[in-house]
Amino acid sequence: MDTVRIVTGGHTTAGGSKLKPGTNWLIISETQDNYYFTATICHNQSKPIAEKDVGCGYEQKVYGNDIVKLIKQVDELRNKRFTGSKEIYIKESLIASGNYLDGKAQGSWKHYNHRIDENKQNLELEIEYVAGIPNGKTTKYVLEYFPLTIESITQTHNEKLISKNIYGDRFFNYKYISQHKRITNFYRTNEIGDTIYKYQEIRFMNSNLEDFYLHYMDGEYINLIDSSSYNCLCRGNYYKGAKIGNWNYYDRQGNLVNQISYDMPDTISTRVKIFEEDGTPKVVGSMNNGKPIGKWKYYYDGFLEQEVFYNSKSEIITQTRHYIGGGKEVTPYLNEKKHGTEHKYSKSAELSELTNYDNGLKNGLHYRFDEEGNLIYHSRFKNNIETTILRTDGEANIVDGFKDGYNIQLNYKTGKKMHEGLFWKGYRIGKQIRYKDNGDYSVSYLETDKELIMNKCHNTNPINVEHYKSSGELIKIDDN
Repeated sequence: MDTVRIVTGGHTTAGGSKLKPGTNWLIISETQDNYYFTATICHNQSKPIAEKDVGCGYEQKVYGNDIVKLIKQVDELRNKRFTGSKEIYIKESLIASGNYLDGKAQGSWKHYNHRIDENKQNLELEIEYVAGIPNGKTTKYVLEYFPLTIESITQTHNEKLISKNIYGDRFFNYKYISQHKRITNFYRTNEIGDTIYKYQEIRFMNSNLEDFYLHYMDGEYINLIDSSSYNCLCRGNYYKGAKIGNWNYYDRQGNLVNQISYDMPDTISTRVKIFEEDGTPKVVGSMNNGKPIGKWKYYYDGFLEQEVFYNSKSEIITQTRHYIGGGKEVTPYLNEKKHGTEHKYSKSAELSELTNYDNGLKNGLHYRFDEEGNLIYHSRFKNNIETTILRTDGEANIVDGFKDGYNIQLNYKTGKKMHEGLFWKGYRIGKQIRYKDNGDYSVSYLETDKELIMNKCHNTNPINVEHYKSSGELIKIDDN
């Protein structure tokens, strides 16, 4: 049996629910590595299997068993290659209606939101399908609003987005120059049909890694609606992200307040160049048949942020990140995933950290060094799960991914204590001390019964809190 880690967000600033031991859940989740899965807060279809499995959560309208039944129903229709009209329910709520052809959705289907009360507008989508795949028009409606109001209409063809119309006044049109290059034309109109916002964006879709996609403005630009320090009211032309030629700038009343002429940026190069608005380079690299190859440089405000090397198949070989304060991080890749030993260097070019990756996951030994080269941290990763071998900062060791042991947290600027206390499997337990800047401190007493901690929904509230002056004199006691 494989072990997976489910991040629920329980007892964190992200919110979420604690999954109590012994409860059964249906988890529907995205994952980057088939090992870590987000849950409850990250996908609203993750549910306790039945009411008895709610645990630390709350009563549901639909439980995991209901979703499993729905999935089995749809699978049965596909396996039997059903042809005909069909209404699909989850419990008593209609969620979809349309036609099947040979076990696959065909033609126009209506999709309903089962969370909306029956006396409110709950038609969410109308989607045209071909052989089970959205192909054609998709209409999205405003929920809980009468009369029936269209929010957006999109057109797709062969699984590509062709156009989108939002609220009848915002229009996107997409043109695919190649498999890797798309042009987006956008315009927005006012009540009388005048264009008040317009731009053209070129986007390259060459890499599986989101960090490395390329996009830039090109051609005519108009903004007569969005007035802010970031988006001023203006009109002019872009060339590969750079402003060129004459630009007009307006106040909120539409009066011309400034005119600026921009030079054409330096384009004398066999390499691809994308520019900042002021004409300084933003991205520089080479392409072969629409795909990146060789060395690519990425800049931000004139600073070289990263360098990426691609092989002849446009696969990333290595990535170097440069830090504004100095130092860099060099990461090797294999098959578009981190693989090998990642090196980090301080601003004085000294080795500061080594991390080993295997097929995108941290695996093996991990080291950190100070400026003199002394080892200050040593741990081992197994499938991204860390266990500390050595640390010199006073904080608790990490065991199987969780803090475990006595923990002293220092202010990284002053070196003064901020907090100290015991951790067990990531939970704070027992006596916890928090220090104030003036030397006063408080002592909290948390639950220590480990079985109770694991099974209790709310175990972060202290049993009582004692407040002391820096001299040790007791000020008051808060009892809970």
